[in-house]
Amino acid sequence: MKLFSDYIGKNLRIVQPSIFKRTFKLNVDDELLLSLHYPKTFSSLAEVEGFDGKWKIKKQSFWNSILLIFQKDNDLPFATYRSSFWGREGVIELPKGEKLNCKFNLWKSLFQIYTSSGILILSIKTGIKAKIRLLKGIKAEVIIEKKSELLDKHPWVVMLIWYNILESNRRAVQ
Repeated sequence: MKLFSDYIGKNLRIVQPSIFKRTFKLNVDDELLLSLHYPKTFSSLAEVEGFDGKWKIKKQSFWNSILLIFQKDNDLPFATYRSSFWGREGVIELPKGEKLNCKFNLWKSLFQIYTSSGILILSIKTGIKAKIRLLKGIKAEVIIEKKSELLDKHPWVVMLIWYNILESNRRAVQ
């Protein structure tokens, strides 16, 4: 089985195949790596699948910005995402005390994931020209900056950040 780090230098894109469904796919060329979909229309619960794993993401509560990550058939979260008050930074708390730091630019067009020692490992660019985005259904470009064992063990992290982007856009519209 391939690891997430094996896709360094590849053209990874998050696409939404149909505007009528809340399903998003992380593709490299024609290969599907990860998918995120919402099983219910108005629910904040999302399911991620890929790299021989299945996970669920959901908000802890309506009032709280903490996101919980579960194995597909487990009711106990094994990881969390906590954002700062302004939402421009966040921390993904992984099992065994491991952490990833997330930073977003002011216009939320660039999202970056760093190791706890400050090494950039992944970037997600949403600032794609509207003409290209509409024609091809492309929502974001994903760039693996550096090989990381944490990304290999936890590939769902990419879709967790995408989930956070979707939810913040949804809150902004309401």
